[in-house]
Amino acid sequence: MYIGTQDAPKNDSDLKLLSQLGIGHICADPVGSWTKWDLESLTVFREKIESFGLTLDMIALPLESRAARLNGAPHVFLGPSVERDQEIELIFHLTK
Repeated sequence: MYIGTQDAPKNDSDLKLLSQLGIGHICADPVGSWTKWDLESLTVFREKIESFGLTLDMIALPLESRAARLNGAPHVFLGPSVERDQEIELIFHLTK
């Protein structure tokens, strides 16, 4: 069974509580802008999650279900092609 929440863990106390409740898998994002994520920061983040006995199943792309202009990558939906292509390229490289 998988248990989910709409709120990502905000601190170590949240991670500890999720583990104590028997949660095994989570979706969470590293702190800071997604445009600054790289292999090292994602690896450190995953290792921190694992130190609480949890598995990081995924991180969310900055394409939230709210008005496009409020998303982390608004140009993907609304922007001129140059900005749109740059954001798509950044997202693409995160998934490699």
